[in-house]
Amino acid sequence: MVKKILAMFFMLCFCSFGLNARAVDYEQRIRELFEIQNESQDKAHRFSNDRLKFLRAWVLGKKGSTNKLWEKELKLSEIAHQDDITARLEFLENYWAHDFFRAFDRVEGAANYLKSSSGVNYIVRLSTTFPGYVTISRKIGKKILHARIRLDASGNFITDGDDCYSFDQLLSQYCCSNCAPYVIK
Repeated sequence: MVKKILAMFFMLCFCSFGLNARAVDYEQRIRELFEIQNESQDKAHRFSNDRLKFLRAWVLGKKGSTNKLWEKELKLSEIAHQDDITARLEFLENYWAHDFFRAFDRVEGAANYLKSSSGVNYIVRLSTTFPGYVTISRKIGKKILHARIRLDASGNFITDGDDCYSFDQLLSQYCCSNCAPYVIK
């Protein structure tokens, strides 16, 4: 019942701007993420209404729309451009089931996971403060570094230095064991 109410609210918000067909598609694609299975045929990420709400804000929000993605529904004026939304959904659909992708971890959870997991040197998670950004949390010795990187409308990742990488290039550059550690803000 709650799922239906949230979906109806979501569609009603978009209907007033004539975006009904796209809104339905976005909503369906976001919900379908929770059905994706990992290699062991388990769902890659468990569903909850809080996670769905967060994921909507991460996928649909434009930068500056909110810094509390876990706490707030977006206003219509805070919806990102269609190209940004499409790139975000494609990224999620491509990497959702990977072991290194821990979409809903926050800073403390990421640090605890990395400290307690031998053989795991990095994870990728969704930024909890900026829609459309990912955070790479990396273990270097006993330190945990977090780097926030922007996903642009073309599906590339842009660092603060305006370097542009595909996701695979970014992981290779940032997470390889031979690379010097650096932090992207």
